[in-house]
Amino acid sequence: MGKGLAEQRRLSEALRAIPLVMLKIKLEPDTAQKFAALAAEYDTTVSALMRIALHRFLETPGRDKHPMLREADGARNLRRWLLQR
Repeated sequence: MGKGLAEQRRLSEALRAIPLVMLKIKLEPDTAQKFAALAAEYDTTVSALMRIALHRFLETPGRDKHPMLREADGARNLRRWLLQR
């Protein structure tokens, strides 16, 4: 088994160990209507679309990321780099 595959499996196992947390996000009425229309168009739920949107927001690379998230990623990457030495 390759090093990358082993690392991916380890990460997947760690992510599955994280408990699911339900969040209540209050949308503005026009945003809620847009999400409802989009959900109907793609035969899914607003909740599923919100999960995708939140995931993409948190995983956005580079300068499009919120400064607090960029700083957290920078610290996390620095920690990984230091631990590999």
